[in-house]
Amino acid sequence: MNTGTLTELFFTAVDRHAGKRPAALRAKLGGTWRAITHQELADRVVTVSLGLRELGIAAGDRVSILAETR
Repeated sequence: MNTGTLTELFFTAVDRHAGKRPAALRAKLGGTWRAITHQELADRVVTVSLGLRELGIAAGDRVSILAETR
């Protein structure tokens, strides 16, 4: 069974749920929980990917994510 790449799975979920569910996730900003829509999350993912490309990161390169949430 081929389920596709992680990228394909993400954008398929965005297409499936955008406009049908109120939020993809929620983030606490300034002490208040704020809903982030599926489309807003997809836009952020695209923006980050374009930024990485601008820095010279290419397909197959390895990167690391350092985050408080493991």
